[in-house]
This record gives sequence, C-alpha cells and structure tokens, in this order.
Amino acid sequence: MKKNLLIALAAAAISTVAMTSANATEWYVQGTGGLSLGSITAHIDGGNDVTLWDEGFNGRIGAGAYLSNNVRVGLESGYAAFSEDDTDIDVWDILAVAYYDFKNETAFTPYIGLGAGFSQIKVDFDDGIDSGKETTNHFSTKLGAGVGYEISENLELLAEYSFQYNFKAEAFDDVDYSAHQNQFNVGLRYSF
Repeated sequence: MKKNLLIALAAAAISTVAMTSANATEWYVQGTGGLSLGSITAHIDGGNDVTLWDEGFNGRIGAGAYLSNNVRVGLESGYAAFSEDDTDIDVWDILAVAYYDFKNETAFTPYIGLGAGFSQIKVDFDDGIDSGKETTNHFSTKLGAGVGYEISENLELLAEYSFQYNFKAEAFDDVDYSAHQNQFNVGLRYSF
C-alpha cells in the first residue's frame, strides 16, 4: 500500500512539472557532483534505533524549464553511495523540483529550491556472522540553496548545498529505515 502511494505521489509530481513546463520560456540541463554526508537509521520495533553515519560521493542530473526570469521547475535524479564498516548503502532518487533565482546585475545568481519525489535505498551488510540485502522505497524531500556563476550566456558554474530526507519505510516486519543526506555539490547548468 505504501509503495503504491509513493509511486502515485511521484507520478503526480512529475505530471505537474511536465504540464507546467508547457509554458516554459527557456530550458536547461544540469549536472552536479560532490560530497554527501549521510545517515541511515534502522527503527526497530520494541528496541533501540541504530544509526550509521558516513560520507560518500553523490551525483545528480536534472532538466527543466524557466517559467519566468526567476522561477525554474524540473526533474532531478541522483545517486549517493556510503560504506561504513561492513555495510554498503546506495540511494537512488527522482524528484520534482522548483527553484527561485535571485537575479541581479552581477554574474552571480543565488537561488533556493525545494523538491519532492521518490527514493530507493539498498542496504547490503555482511559482518562475517550475519549478512543480508534489503531494498526500501521512500517518499523524499529536498531543500537547498546555491549560487550560479555565469561563464557565458548559456553556461553557469554551480555551487550548492541541499538537505534531503527520505521518510521511514518498512524493511522487515519489525524494522523501518529512514535516511538523510547533507549534499555539497559543484557542477554546470546549460540553458537553451
């Protein structure tokens, strides 16, 4: 049931972005990558929560449309990987996003943004005694801020921070997972 609800919410978000993009004045594609400081928490029924913290690489690609001089909407997909002790964690996501650009007379354009969508977390552990693999699907949200530097008329260098939260999802009968990431990325955006 939860999985169907997550899929329906992600589809609704994607549809909204697609319909809104019909009024676009300009389009863009972008790619970023960098450091992700993340955690995953196992919420155990009747027991203590267990949290793993680690840093890892993350990469994001996106495409969207400018609805006005200051407002952008689009879709982004990302991947992050973490490894702590005997546990490997992979996070894939797709989010509908909206940004507000604070246009000014300089080559620097600060922006803020938010997003919502779907993520999938894969956990693989093997400590020599126990081992297992589990995949969970989550509703995800993102909040971020950054700055673009105009390299040319169509190309911007990006530096941004975002916080992404993946809400609880059931992994086993008595265990739920939730996760969050602090992402520090640099990249490029091309407008056309």
